[in-house]
Amino acid sequence: MTTRGNNRSHSGFTLIELMIGLVIISILAAVAYPAYTDHVKRGYHSEALGVITAISAALEVYAAASSQGNYSGASIAALYDPADKHAVTDVYDFELNPASPAASYSIQAVPKTAGPLANEGPIIIYWDGRKGWDSDNDGTYEVIDF
Repeated sequence: MTTRGNNRSHSGFTLIELMIGLVIISILAAVAYPAYTDHVKRGYHSEALGVITAISAALEVYAAASSQGNYSGASIAALYDPADKHAVTDVYDFELNPASPAASYSIQAVPKTAGPLANEGPIIIYWDGRKGWDSDNDGTYEVIDF
């Protein structure tokens, strides 16, 4: 007579194997999540830059068509509605800042205070094509590198 208890094979994972697997998954998540959020932020930045570039182009068409040849009376809502075309409006507010002689302007994409980019500064484009980004929200614009 043979005893079946000694020849029985066990299937499944031991607690040590499960813990090692959990540690490996945790390390991978700790590396991957910051890279993912950085990638999403860069996507928001690029899309916001695209929107303010389109607004800038619409302003140039407006100035060329106006009898005064300047940006007087222009508004973002009248020229371009980013809410209809871009999801980035959930993250940024777009502002047009005309200069007093109406011969120049700047357009800013300002991060919303409750959004994922709340601690970052605005992206800006000027009438002459200069583009900048206040990445750390300290009031100093750096040349855009994205």
